[in-house]
Amino acid sequence: MEDNHNLFLKQIRNYGSLTEAAEKDLLSRVSRVHRMKGHRIIREGQVATSFFIVEKGMVRSFYQKGKTEITIWFAYEGQKAVSISSLFTGKPSRETVECVEDCDLLCISNKDLQELYSRYECMNTIGRRMVEEYCNILDDRVYSLQVMSATERYKDLMEYEPEIIKRAPLSNIASFLGISQETLSRIRHNW
Repeated sequence: MEDNHNLFLKQIRNYGSLTEAAEKDLLSRVSRVHRMKGHRIIREGQVATSFFIVEKGMVRSFYQKGKTEITIWFAYEGQKAVSISSLFTGKPSRETVECVEDCDLLCISNKDLQELYSRYECMNTIGRRMVEEYCNILDDRVYSLQVMSATERYKDLMEYEPEIIKRAPLSNIASFLGISQETLSRIRHNW
């Protein structure tokens, strides 16, 4: 379990340093879960109660519109996986978070996170910085969908997130890029 703790701490330390007491308290609250491909970590309409870091595997988040699934993000080794608006507001999630591959996930409950935020200023700062990062990612996502061409979005995905291109199903990639599978095939063919 020490290796798992090291990964969790490494990710948290990207946002700031921890006191020894905060680190010990945090680690005592982290657990590891295994989920099979296709498992839904959270379903639309459920309230998110945990924050995850992907130790192994890949997850995606999507909105359901009729029979269509609209992929909004992917996470793989070392990345965070959470229905953030549901986690922080306590409202039912609008998204579903699903394992694209068999996954090992490190998790902490929102209740534990909130206790850590109130108990340790360093954790409160780390939480704020994580939300700031999420806002920047969201801003980039809106920009790409509103301003960039499909080819530019695919090029960016290849350059900055090649793991998604290598591992995610083409239907999920096309949906994430906001294009049809046929358009994705044409872009890939011309690339």
